[in-house]
Amino acid sequence: MKNTFFTLLLVIISFTTMAQWESDPAINNRITPQNFPIYDSKMIATDQATYIAFNSPLPGPIGYYFQILNNDGEKIFPDPGLLLCSESNITFTVVNDFLYVDDDGNAIVTVADTRYDGANLNYTVYKIAPDGMMLWGENGLQLVSNTGYAGANIAITQLDNGNYVFAWQNMSNSLVYIKCLANDGTQVWAEQSISTTLCSYPFLINAKNDEFILIFSQRNGSGMPWSRYSHLKCRKYNGDGSAAWTNDVTIYTGGYTIPALAGIFDVQADLQGGFFIGWYDAHAVTNREDAYVAHILNDGTSAFPEMALRIGNSSIYRAFRPKISPDTYTNNFYVSWQESNASQSYKRQLIQKLSYSGVEQWTEGGLLIDEANTPSNLEFSSVQSTDNNRCALFYMKSTGYTSVDSYISLFNGDGTYAWEQEKINFTTSPYWRSSLNSSRYINNSYWLAMWDDNRGYSSLDDKSLFVQRINLNGSLGENVLIPCDAPTNNLVSNISFTSAHVYWLGNTTSYIFEYKTGNEEWISQNVITNGLTNEIELTDLLQGTQYVYRIKSICPFGEQSEWIEGEFTTAVNALNELTTNSLHVYYADNSIKINNSDHKWIESVKIYNATGSLLSTTVAHHHNNLSIPVTKVTAMVFVVISEKDNKVYTAKVVIQ
Repeated sequence: MKNTFFTLLLVIISFTTMAQWESDPAINNRITPQNFPIYDSKMIATDQATYIAFNSPLPGPIGYYFQILNNDGEKIFPDPGLLLCSESNITFTVVNDFLYVDDDGNAIVTVADTRYDGANLNYTVYKIAPDGMMLWGENGLQLVSNTGYAGANIAITQLDNGNYVFAWQNMSNSLVYIKCLANDGTQVWAEQSISTTLCSYPFLINAKNDEFILIFSQRNGSGMPWSRYSHLKCRKYNGDGSAAWTNDVTIYTGGYTIPALAGIFDVQADLQGGFFIGWYDAHAVTNREDAYVAHILNDGTSAFPEMALRIGNSSIYRAFRPKISPDTYTNNFYVSWQESNASQSYKRQLIQKLSYSGVEQWTEGGLLIDEANTPSNLEFSSVQSTDNNRCALFYMKSTGYTSVDSYISLFNGDGTYAWEQEKINFTTSPYWRSSLNSSRYINNSYWLAMWDDNRGYSSLDDKSLFVQRINLNGSLGENVLIPCDAPTNNLVSNISFTSAHVYWLGNTTSYIFEYKTGNEEWISQNVITNGLTNEIELTDLLQGTQYVYRIKSICPFGEQSEWIEGEFTTAVNALNELTTNSLHVYYADNSIKINNSDHKWIESVKIYNATGSLLSTTVAHHHNNLSIPVTKVTAMVFVVISEKDNKVYTAKVVIQ
């Protein structure tokens, strides 16, 4: 009853706020109130709601707060947000707290504090619905049974059966532990250590079939991190917590250091039970970093020729922080990263599109997007795939020591800019900013960007949280639709036994083309053109078969037009000729004559030339003799007679 009343109160509050998405890039949407400084913010968006978590030093101990935005930009919880934790903790909370969204759109939030024994860190986990309902109680659940665990770097994934698997690092003994909870929060199996060897930085991926993959770093040797090698490994588990693989898979071995806050890794599921991972290797602190990506399949093998693929091709630049976004519709993925010279006085922003097998799809070494020289700087890049084979790049660029701009660029599948304005600055007010986060593509319409912003503060260390909605057409705030014209003048030519060529006119470069036979499902293809010639070659068609097709425009700002439709029939291969004695077919008096002596019920007659192109179609619907005029333009034709009950007869006729 308490939870129900609390949720109803939140709904009433959210309806009274009447917030909306801000369209002015100098204003943006404020998430936290003024004079309430924050740090360590996280954001995850679904098509139903956007979840935000952040820390604040007010009041007293560091507080951990939670906020939900609905699709209208309204806050579900009153300012400053729902306080989940005000107990004593340790300040490296970036790696101690975690935000995850499950398959039902609920937020899973973990908080590390000392609430259970007053001295040692332990995790409390909350499950919060999009409307603010606290599904596992307002106080959450204690995750780790032993209050002596000093946890860090927690990770979460949900299995296909609805259970949740958690993994974290014990800071006391440098071991990684895993545990499983059911959808209702009850324990499925207790925490267990994955190894007796020093491990750190766990990540979790749903491997399908109620299995999961654990990714982790494992050190060999003692001493400071930069004096020993580290191994990047993964291991598959069954849903009951037992190992599914006999041996771990080593993805990479190098001299990389692991900076604080686990910022070296980016792990993304490929939605086929495998995962992508990006990282950079400092080569034992030699000021010569290289960036790498890997695609590990569900069985532990690499989709690339080698386990790790170095991105970029420069031998003189240091490469940092690769960020990955898979495009599951086209089996490609996008990577953004930043490079610098040895002294970091010069930086540049790059992006690349690669196939699932690791083949570069754009310019070798990546597209150079932006550059900065001291005192300017480039930071906080990320990439998000969209529909129709496109991706959005986000990054920040400082214009000195006191002002930072935030940019988004949209790229077509061929690496060209999708917007006439190559990049859009969605934070034009002159303030210092950091920690730019970007959301997934929401409701096939827009993204959200969130950042720390020091407007209204005298110190650069004090910041508030702001969010901006950016639409697919490049506008800010509420989306304004722009008319999108449908294609015209569609024409089919070069029809053969198994192929056809379709042309059309249009005022854009992106289309969706679909075709099918009869009552079959539509076969859909994305078509990117040069804007001058719009065409598609259809192959592997069935001979002598009628196809219907439809085309619609995808305009530069993401709007879609109405469909236009057409049809064609493929030719019949003379080698598969069928004959019948009861139908006598011949040429006379500039016509094809059909003597129907048995009075068969003829539905239609199609006449093809010797190369398979359709010359004419006659709909009969009777059982009489037929005479079909034909121009004497070819020495031979094939006559295809369709009888009732789907019987088809083919006759070869020589025209003299």
